[in-house]
Amino acid sequence: MKDLYSIYEKLDINKVSLDDKFPIDGTLEDIAEFLEEEGFQQIEYGYVKTAFNELKAKCFMRDTTSIRFADTSRREVSKDNPIFYIHLGNRKEYSVFYCGSDNDGLIADIVENDKKEFLKELNKVFGWV
Repeated sequence: MKDLYSIYEKLDINKVSLDDKFPIDGTLEDIAEFLEEEGFQQIEYGYVKTAFNELKAKCFMRDTTSIRFADTSRREVSKDNPIFYIHLGNRKEYSVFYCGSDNDGLIADIVENDKKEFLKELNKVFGWV
């Protein structure tokens, strides 16, 4: 019982978050902050698929109107491990894709600008929704 009490004392209820949900309606800053809290690191722009696959980590790319993120720490970008893209410019866009090839410009869309389907894919890969 003493061990249980010792563990209880060390728990900080203020550090427990029961609703770690992806800020789908937030700003790019909100999304970047959330990703950083989830262990993602910001990287420089380049060929998206190549940059994510070479780093082999949780990472995201961000500019003034959009953000792309993927987790390649365990496996490369693929249909089962896609890249998530959010654009918050003049019109909002929510897409999920994996690249056919970096040089030929082919993009294989899983979700093409559909917020509801984007959230389904996000939940499937990360369980944040």
